[in-house]
Amino acid sequence: MPTHKTRKQVNDWLYRNSKPDFNVPLNSDLHLAYGDQRDGHGTAHWWKLYYGDRLKSQIETLIKGTALAVNDRPKNQASLGVRTSYEWFGMYFRSKVEMKMAQELQKRGVTFFANARGCYSLEGSPVSAQYLNGRMEVDFLIFHRGKCVILQIDGPQHNGDRARDYAGDRLLLREGIPTVRFTARECQER
Repeated sequence: MPTHKTRKQVNDWLYRNSKPDFNVPLNSDLHLAYGDQRDGHGTAHWWKLYYGDRLKSQIETLIKGTALAVNDRPKNQASLGVRTSYEWFGMYFRSKVEMKMAQELQKRGVTFFANARGCYSLEGSPVSAQYLNGRMEVDFLIFHRGKCVILQIDGPQHNGDRARDYAGDRLLLREGIPTVRFTARECQER
């Protein structure tokens, strides 16, 4: 049984490597790859395990009855339209709405980064550390006509994170980077 310290080290290592292109061979028959954060920012990260025929029966015996098949996920996730990820132009998105927004930005010749990760400076911050840990991810970092703005598309998963979202927006505004938020529904309809 792993100790608390070992579990924390493994969790920290997994967290640092939660990026779409992460894939590490554990041995010749076993590979670990990052999957996605299918339920949106602030939720669990999912990982993929690739294994060869030699390990197939052992692994299937281990996980039999413990893992949910994709189609057996709880209905609340299925009702949100949750999917592993969407890929377009070598970028990965958590929703069709995000992917559509990227396509529209590209059509209009706007320079952008999708699902950009970074760190907040919390030094001297008026924002409570209970809301932020310093790490952030924004849906779109947009550069246009010499200005930078963050575009966030708030899907149903954002309903519980409003205070955290707004706290992050204030820290970015302190640096002169405004955040514009739209609901997923607004983006789908217009």
